[in-house]
Amino acid sequence: CGPCIREIPALKALESELHDENIEFVSVSIDKAEDKEKWLSFLTDKEMGGLQLLADGAWKSDVATAYNIKGIPRFLLIDEAGKIVSANAPRPSDAKIKQVLLN
Repeated sequence: CGPCIREIPALKALESELHDENIEFVSVSIDKAEDKEKWLSFLTDKEMGGLQLLADGAWKSDVATAYNIKGIPRFLLIDEAGKIVSANAPRPSDAKIKQVLLN
């Protein structure tokens, strides 16, 4: 989606800047399984880092339903124990995100 694509430069900059921190960036695509090749091509074209996942089942996937994701982009912060710290975290382009991640 357009808003997701607009966040990519900020996400890549944030990943690069916080590379040495104990933070894992995980991106989950809610695309349909039949669009897998298109998604893989997009990842290569945009040189996406972090962990990239495709949610099997799109909007009915375990990820979308477990985290009550109804729209994208959606940013979650999850701690090392799997507990949701923020179900609606600031976007990578938001100036507040670095403070949220480092606290």
